[in-house]
Amino acid sequence: MKKAKKHKWILVATASTLVVVVFVLGGCTRDGIPSLPSSTIPAKIKIQTPEIDTPQEKGVTKQPLVTPTMLELDSSMTVVPTPQKVPSAAASPSPATPLTPATLEPSAERVLEPHRLAENLTARKWQFVDKRAAGLAPEVTSWEFYPDGTFRWRFTSDYTESDVGAWAISAASEERGIIFLASAANDQGPASRFDVLSFEFRDGSLQLGEAFYQGTPFTDQDVPPPIPQEDHEAVTAPQRDRLFSLWTAMTATDWQSETTPSSGEPTMYSFRQEGTYTAHFAATQCQYSGTWSLFSSGGDVGEIRLSVPANRCDPRGPRDAFVRERPLTLSDTKLFLHQTIYVPVPK
Repeated sequence: MKKAKKHKWILVATASTLVVVVFVLGGCTRDGIPSLPSSTIPAKIKIQTPEIDTPQEKGVTKQPLVTPTMLELDSSMTVVPTPQKVPSAAASPSPATPLTPATLEPSAERVLEPHRLAENLTARKWQFVDKRAAGLAPEVTSWEFYPDGTFRWRFTSDYTESDVGAWAISAASEERGIIFLASAANDQGPASRFDVLSFEFRDGSLQLGEAFYQGTPFTDQDVPPPIPQEDHEAVTAPQRDRLFSLWTAMTATDWQSETTPSSGEPTMYSFRQEGTYTAHFAATQCQYSGTWSLFSSGGDVGEIRLSVPANRCDPRGPRDAFVRERPLTLSDTKLFLHQTIYVPVPK
């Protein structure tokens, strides 16, 4: 084996083993950039899971529930699943098109394992059932995340809606983080929605986008949806400033109200990239924090969803926890959030 000229940790995990290979470092990267300082440890985590042989039912083609995959981590602790094609009965498996390897800069204070979040997310599908009044069909919302980096969202009642697309997560802790979603409505065409949702695992349930879902097993009818390669690329770090530009702008600075905010609105917002926010109220010298998610069709228009904890910052507002939804628009350097205009806080 030839001696390598750069630091690299490669962790290869299978169902039963974990192999760590360490290469000795020096010189420049393959792009000609000077090598990282010694405190930085580039890392690549590869997770391979075996096929699960599911029961054969009459009239149903046997498909693996979990396909081999590779999870790559970028410098923001982001897990980007490498897309893999699901083999059909009539075709031999095609090799996956790997994404460009990325690096991971571990924190000096803690070592996160974001691939475990991805494993938990893809171990089952997630479902919420709203049992409405007698005589009305229940409303069922479900999420299916697959190890090949694809997902399917489905809403079913007396009608059905669905989205398919690509996902990637950025870990904030061992239990929570944010997930980037690039999707197309009704399973058609390239991605036209670019959402960023907070998520957290809580006692076996999943809080995703400020709503709670319960895990339910996959069936052999649940298979990864076919999506364009561009959708996989859309959720990678190099594409976020362009496709998730609204989220990037909102998390780049704190926002203070240009004039007196409308009733119930805070004087200042701080939106963080790890999926939390803080609302400040100058009149009552009070603040609270929660999680937030952003839904957008690209560009500078979208909708924000905020989990608001029980608080007394707004004397006229509700005392119990609730979820607030607000339309928003970013115009030049101003953030129009519902009826209040916010501007960047000077640095």
